[in-house]
Amino acid sequence: MDIGKKIKQLRKERNITQSELGKRMGISQQQIAQYENGRLNPKLETLHRIADALQIPHSMLYNDISPKEKGELVKRDIMDIINTLNLEIVDIEDKSNITEVIAETAEKKRNYIKLYDKLNTSGQSKAIEQVELLTKIPEYQKDTDE
Repeated sequence: MDIGKKIKQLRKERNITQSELGKRMGISQQQIAQYENGRLNPKLETLHRIADALQIPHSMLYNDISPKEKGELVKRDIMDIINTLNLEIVDIEDKSNITEVIAETAEKKRNYIKLYDKLNTSGQSKAIEQVELLTKIPEYQKDTDE
């Protein structure tokens, strides 16, 4: 069973309308309809939100989907993570260490966020100003080769 049909089946078993499910998730009824009819494929994160809104274990949404569909969901989510982290893996010769590259980049970003979160509103504004200034100084800009 494809993921859209599974969502529809689980939603109907719980007597929840598309509109109600959308409300619980903070999205439109039309988007739920698009997931259910296969016009849109939900991301893994969205599937988790759907499961939470339906008050079901996340695994209930995965049990009946094919390994190919699971692989596509995971692949799409990995690409989203890579894009979010602004990684350019096209140029990486040895892609076997991509997991480590992603983990290291994510850890750096988490550390930046932790430091930023320690600042009050005034400090956060000042930090943003300083970073914006640094990006305009050629000495601190990334080379186009990086």
